[in-house]
Amino acid sequence: MARPGRPPTRRISPAPELRGSFFQAHSGPMFGFALTPDGRTLATAATGESIKLWALPKGRLQRRLDSAPDAGWTLAFSSDGKWLASGGNTVDGRVRLWEVKSGLGRWESHVGQSSAKVQALAFANGDTVLAGGSTNGSMRLWQVPSGQVKRNLLSGGAGITAIRRSPSGMLIAAGDHSGVTRMWQLSDGGIRPPGPQLTGGICDLLFVTEDRVAAASWRGEIRIWTRSRARSEINLRPPSLQTQSWSIAASQDGRWLAAVCTTGYEAGEVWDCRTGRRAAILQDHPSSVAFSPTGKYLAVTTDDRRVRIISTETWTARSETQRLPSSCELMFSRVGHRLVAKIDDGTVGIWDLSAL
Repeated sequence: MARPGRPPTRRISPAPELRGSFFQAHSGPMFGFALTPDGRTLATAATGESIKLWALPKGRLQRRLDSAPDAGWTLAFSSDGKWLASGGNTVDGRVRLWEVKSGLGRWESHVGQSSAKVQALAFANGDTVLAGGSTNGSMRLWQVPSGQVKRNLLSGGAGITAIRRSPSGMLIAAGDHSGVTRMWQLSDGGIRPPGPQLTGGICDLLFVTEDRVAAASWRGEIRIWTRSRARSEINLRPPSLQTQSWSIAASQDGRWLAAVCTTGYEAGEVWDCRTGRRAAILQDHPSSVAFSPTGKYLAVTTDDRRVRIISTETWTARSETQRLPSSCELMFSRVGHRLVAKIDDGTVGIWDLSAL
């Protein structure tokens, strides 16, 4: 079993300020938050409010969807930006499909037999399939755009915490509260061998490449494995005795994996996915992390409420934003240079990294 090494790492140094723009999306914290791959449309939702669609970078409100309050606990765009899927919390508990251009709802459905919070959504198979999972352990596939139930994958058990699709869109993976990761091949509907069980349940999950998967647990355990050989794995972090929530991100070329603790004051880390060796330590207790589409930059938050842009060539800071009003969660558009932040006071921050 491979183990991460401990090569010398560089501390992050101060950097010039990166200027961005901001707009107020909601009066309080947002939960649902999704960005189209081209970075031009943002969907947001907050407690007691309907789902809103925004045109970026100006932050112009395009429309409010005719949704029930709390219907946007989970949001996901299709890869072409044509469809938006929303999942409700325990008050609502339904999955809905929306046409982005018109703002009209196409259908709604429950994931399982009873109402439960919709915890995860993902489009797959060329956006012809929508996968949804709930806190009661149910998981279902619907056809897009008809809404016809294609397959019930799970009918109960440990609650689903994350659903991800592979780069090709032909595989989906789901993690649950028991620490198990399951995978399905969409071409034939067959289930694939599960990944190694992590201690404390899965809190984040992603495909590093088409054949490699990474997961983080509520005990801070982080592993990478090859799905066709589940025993061929790299243990990046052992499980902790304390409950911790870790968020992970991978560069699109599958070279780097970054992890930050979202619930405690821990240093973040970056590893080389090929060897499991640690490449950098992320200082100042980051709580969110995202790679740019080219993999050239890594964006991380800091404990003084800034966003730091780090070069993945030197692991040194290239730029840093002004101090934000609250902590935030980061995401890049899949194409271009747009970085977007979901800030806890209901504000959205936008930065263009093309000038770096």
